[in-house]
Amino acid sequence: MTERYMEQLYEMLKGMGDRYLGVQRERLIKALEEIDWELSQIQASSSILEGYAGTGDYKRAGEMAEKLHQLLGPIGDEIECMMAETLFLNPQILSSLEEAGTYLEGASGSESGGEMMANLEGAQEELGRARGQIGRALEGIKSASSPSGLSDFLRSLSQVISNQGEMGEMLREYLSGKGAFDYNALMSMAAMQRAIRESLERLLSRYQSLGDTLKGLEGAIEAMKKIEGMLNEGAEAERIKEEQKHLMERLLRSEKAIKSRGISRERKSTPGKDYVDPTVPPILPAGVNKKSTLGTAPMEFPENPYGIGESEIIYDYFRLLTQ
Repeated sequence: MTERYMEQLYEMLKGMGDRYLGVQRERLIKALEEIDWELSQIQASSSILEGYAGTGDYKRAGEMAEKLHQLLGPIGDEIECMMAETLFLNPQILSSLEEAGTYLEGASGSESGGEMMANLEGAQEELGRARGQIGRALEGIKSASSPSGLSDFLRSLSQVISNQGEMGEMLREYLSGKGAFDYNALMSMAAMQRAIRESLERLLSRYQSLGDTLKGLEGAIEAMKKIEGMLNEGAEAERIKEEQKHLMERLLRSEKAIKSRGISRERKSTPGKDYVDPTVPPILPAGVNKKSTLGTAPMEFPENPYGIGESEIIYDYFRLLTQ
């Protein structure tokens, strides 16, 4: 096979993958928009029921509430099936639909105006929450490089892990040397850890549909907070090193678990060559003096060499690099 033939084959396969993702994206968008419209009609109908309840026609209002309740079941089933195709659908949607169904069921059996109105208002509120989550899912599907969102999430998570690993390398270099620690570098590392943590927090808030799979990463956030505090307080360097080791193990385990979870209908596809994921860019620890060392005994900080507000400037530098 010639090099030219291989290039043509690659372009053909890439085009097939892109077309598949395009069809999948459009189908998901259309289905979600239809579901959102159906929920808007149920929401509007529940408002009409409040009018019937207000006039004392509880029987008619109860019968209609039961019909609306029956409509929510198939919608929930459809959304649950779609969750196998995209990470952008938050499981909270199902919880909101279930709660709305419970309220409508309660309204269908209400014998007083006050009870019925309370149930109908509760149903409206939960339906509003579900529609809000669907709206956010639509935004995510339309903006991501793939409609499933898995490749985007893993790419961003990989960058978080890379950033944390870079900080671990810095820490190991400190520990390998001898002599006094460098206060400026220590505070820079604390600012760097804070920026990495906040980038992971933003990532998790965007992909809440991973549900229980995110628990390992939520634990990683707590570990990052602990390391950040240890750096600021001057804990023993060996303890910081040990916490860093456990943190990296947790991050890698979580990444592996998420990859194994997968998406049942995800297809492998190479993003465009000009695609750059902006979610979690790398943090380059410019200006950090890696030759300085940390002692193994508890640290006693000298007088703060920073002027007022300069520690925040360091943090802002790393934070901006992750936006």
